[in-house]
Amino acid sequence: MTSASPTLTLHDHDAAGMQGLRDLLLTVYAEVYSSQLTDPFYTPERYWERLESYARWPGFALVTGWLGDDLIGYSLGYTLPKIPLGGGASLVTSRQRPWSKMVSAPSL
Repeated sequence: MTSASPTLTLHDHDAAGMQGLRDLLLTVYAEVYSSQLTDPFYTPERYWERLESYARWPGFALVTGWLGDDLIGYSLGYTLPKIPLGGGASLVTSRQRPWSKMVSAPSL
């Protein structure tokens, strides 16, 4: 008899929710970037500083993916501000496009 595969579950988090997931997020990050962790830019501490910076922007959101109790990946982003370019144009159109970075664990 085969066991059923776990179901992928997605959860939305705001900046405060991200804080509670710090250790789990950094564990996934360290696994994905394991070959680059000796570079000061890629240390988990520096990455967390960047995440905290992103979390201060309006529209910040984090989505985590779980198989059972295991965090297997996440995506985060925030709404970019409009930047006037002159002549009435702006860098971001009226349909705001959030920036996001996908980080996921290798295949199980």
